[in-house]
Amino acid sequence: MNINVLPAILALNISIIMAVIFFLIYNTEKASKEVKYLSMLCFATAIYVFGQIMLNDIRSAERAIFWHRFQHIGIIIIGPAWINFVFKYLDKEKNTFIPVMNWSSVVLMALLYTTPFVISAVPYKYAGIYIQGREGSLYYILLALLVVALFYGYFLLIKKYATNVNSRSYELIMLIGIGSGIIFGIYDMIAVIRGGTGTTLFEYGLTFMCISLMYSWIIGKGFYEKSILKKVFNRYISYPIIKRDDITLNA
Repeated sequence: MNINVLPAILALNISIIMAVIFFLIYNTEKASKEVKYLSMLCFATAIYVFGQIMLNDIRSAERAIFWHRFQHIGIIIIGPAWINFVFKYLDKEKNTFIPVMNWSSVVLMALLYTTPFVISAVPYKYAGIYIQGREGSLYYILLALLVVALFYGYFLLIKKYATNVNSRSYELIMLIGIGSGIIFGIYDMIAVIRGGTGTTLFEYGLTFMCISLMYSWIIGKGFYEKSILKKVFNRYISYPIIKRDDITLNA
């Protein structure tokens, strides 16, 4: 296995764990709707990095195209999941950008495997290894929407943190982690667009992002809102153990 895959494996494990945790929190506390989008964000991250792992040392053009397109399922989901999270987290009224992101993602998802407009069936080849599919005519629109969504949402979060005197320290950790993912991701995008084979910085950035979300929402936010974590514990950990003990005693 190529050592460059190790950051992707790390990001995959953390993102899956976080996606499950955030889903359990949302399933317990429906009022925390922003957590639903955090779960989607981590799930999309897992899809992306899993595709990155599967692209390692591929000798078949068809497999390279398939997994490169699969990887972009995650990329397409990241944009709307992120911007919807920001708006819910800030309790901000939705503007026209939200439906534009949502419907654009639906259209791009529909075109991803059915047409060559997002990623074509012609692969790049480097040193005898198929790297990925060539970019289609809509590929750069996908990247532009993603970059705008990431920066717009990040700007709104920074603005809220800088102007709110009641901002918590865990929010700063969240901003640092997410910011690293955005910066490293854009660096990788530029490297690929310039004709390079990409780097693993995005995978490291996604790892930092997931770790920061874990700290800020499970440790930091949980410290101030203990009732949410207590409900999750009682529903998924404490109650099943008690129920199993009751069954044993009755038997």
